[in-house]
Amino acid sequence: MAALPEYASANAKFYCSKVPAELVFGRLKAAAGGNDILSLEGKMQRAYLGYPIEVTQVMTKVQTALNATAMILFGDLSMAATMGNRRDITIGLTDQRYWEEDQIGIKVSERMDIVVHDVGSTTAGDTGPIVALMGTT
Repeated sequence: MAALPEYASANAKFYCSKVPAELVFGRLKAAAGGNDILSLEGKMQRAYLGYPIEVTQVMTKVQTALNATAMILFGDLSMAATMGNRRDITIGLTDQRYWEEDQIGIKVSERMDIVVHDVGSTTAGDTGPIVALMGTT
């Protein structure tokens, strides 16, 4: 958390799979004796030290050796990535395929892309708006 630049702190969140959400944040909360869910999180949602925890199943779920794998991300993802249209919505109709049922077929598609453009580096002072807790052997 200390490695995150100040400019990315306002909308920072934790990003991780359910495994570190429970094994890391769950254990930290349980070890904070005398607290309950409301005093630890402020309301009934996943959070740690006032920062929301977003659980995503695309991140690692491994509990053993992680070998330089990002376990938990922390920062403002909106400053590090951009989502855009590669192709607008297209709509196609057909009345041939479902003729015998008096129906039509409708096909709608859109192409999107996400680019992570600002991740920084491991050089001191060159941290981007997202920092990672990396696993070691």
